[in-house]
Amino acid sequence: MKKATLCIAGIALISGWVLAGCGDDDNGEGGVTLSCEVTPCGGDVVGAWTFQDAMVCGDLGESDPDCPDMTMQVNNMNMTGTITINSDGTYSLDMSMSMDLTITNPLDCLGGLTDCSLLEDNESLDDATCISVTDACECSGIMTNADAETGTWTTDANILTMTSDDPEPGDEPTELSYCLSGDEAVMFDDERAVKLTR
Repeated sequence: MKKATLCIAGIALISGWVLAGCGDDDNGEGGVTLSCEVTPCGGDVVGAWTFQDAMVCGDLGESDPDCPDMTMQVNNMNMTGTITINSDGTYSLDMSMSMDLTITNPLDCLGGLTDCSLLEDNESLDDATCISVTDACECSGIMTNADAETGTWTTDANILTMTSDDPEPGDEPTELSYCLSGDEAVMFDDERAVKLTR
């Protein structure tokens, strides 16, 4: 039975790097604002940064080729930890993330499964609850991920490129557009965004 893969297909991609906005903050005094629309503005990234907020702005990754009609909704996302970007071209990252997800799997993808509660035994979703909806199983739960790594970095044309010292097979360097205002920053790619302070 495909239940484990189908219920969580694609969520490993969420733990990759992070989409945001640059402009006025809520009090109109400048700063950076977490948003899904941005013009990268660059800045000096060196410093010890703390994650403040994060969001998903695009697709979470490629859909499951065995179940293209599966959908995944992020109800809430929280990211904590630090990234220290050193002037010698090295960085260290220590972060954890939790996401409140709702994943809907069409019954056609579940190999004849009719009892949606059988999907609740899922190591990748904490406190999972799965119910039957129209022609599908809908599962809600919390996905958590932690990551710690070191590596090297460069910037060019408002893009920060980070290369891990110990990449997984097939991993490419991470490329993030970014925008700084004082000691606030947003760093982003096509799918997600994160706000940091130093």
